[in-house]
Amino acid sequence: MSGLDIDAVADELLAAYRSGKTLPPLTSTFAGLTVDDAYAIQRRQADTRTNAGARIVGFKVGLTSAAMQQQLGVDLQGVLAAAQDVLRPIVPRMPFADRSAIVQGYAGVYSSFLLHAERASERYGVAAHEILQRVGEAGYVGGQEDMIIDIAIQLAQQRGSSAGCS
Repeated sequence: MSGLDIDAVADELLAAYRSGKTLPPLTSTFAGLTVDDAYAIQRRQADTRTNAGARIVGFKVGLTSAAMQQQLGVDLQGVLAAAQDVLRPIVPRMPFADRSAIVQGYAGVYSSFLLHAERASERYGVAAHEILQRVGEAGYVGGQEDMIIDIAIQLAQQRGSSAGCS
């Protein structure tokens, strides 16, 4: 550890989270911040939240905000590819931190749409994450899962794919 006051930094981040305030990257605020420091800060925040009754589930990249992606120079497609190629093979089904699941959150799509998009992907030979992106752009809401097939068919036709189209 670098001698950083882990509790103080964790408390500052938790206060920013509660208030919605954006903080600069910790690496620009605390010179010499180590990976061990970052994990200790994260652990402290998680402990504080779970001790207050929060339940931590799933995985979060933490950079779904376009402003934060730009500030930190995040390569979204690189993150999505890493989720698909690295995380998905080692993470059990609930949840998969894969391209489709991340695009689902990024596009503001209901969680119930994921399995429908995956099934349509298999049937029509188009990528589930592309279906979910289009669903988000269309602004579909719960109960419109059947319309996912329309998007899958449109994507398949645009690509000249006839898999499952009859």
